[in-house]
Amino acid sequence: MIIRDSDGNIAVSTGCANAPVFDDTGSGFSAFDPRDGTLVYNSGSAEYTLTDTVGARLTFHDFGSGLPVLKRGALKSYTDPDGNVSTFSYNTDGTPSEVQRSDTIGG
Repeated sequence: MIIRDSDGNIAVSTGCANAPVFDDTGSGFSAFDPRDGTLVYNSGSAEYTLTDTVGARLTFHDFGSGLPVLKRGALKSYTDPDGNVSTFSYNTDGTPSEVQRSDTIGG
């Protein structure tokens, strides 16, 4: 899950004390610590994508008012560096309902 503060900065809730934080620069996001990877917002698909330093990608729903409150900032998909994708589905109230995983075989 990602959390946005009133200034537009984004924190990635990882369950660790040192959650990655990204400063909203007005034209994108800048990591407070470069080892946290990069964060990009795609307004066309209404999602944030965090790419870590080993190539894994976490895609999150944005904070649009058309989404249930519990789904705002929630994890949409995870792609590991080998291309395996886990996709997260949610009920209409925004609570998690399902995780589907695809495996890349042979590359």
